[in-house]
Amino acid sequence: LNQVRHDRDLKISDAMVQAAQKYFGISIEFIGYLPQDTKVQQAILSREPYLKSFPEGDAASQIQNICQQLMVLPKFWKEK
Repeated sequence: LNQVRHDRDLKISDAMVQAAQKYFGISIEFIGYLPQDTKVQQAILSREPYLKSFPEGDAASQIQNICQQLMVLPKFWKEK
């Protein structure tokens, strides 16, 4: 999820997981969210990568969490 403002916004993730299964027949796993962060807009306007400009920003910690989740998903890295 992107630009999460409130904890209640996270409920959308459950609906997304259910919709993917119901309409597309695929199983997805919720691995994180990005909070709304005004520093993202600042980085865009300055044409600098967000993580370079604001490594301690709110979204930066969540990006790190999502990356860690991707690294431990065996299905993601399974060779075909």
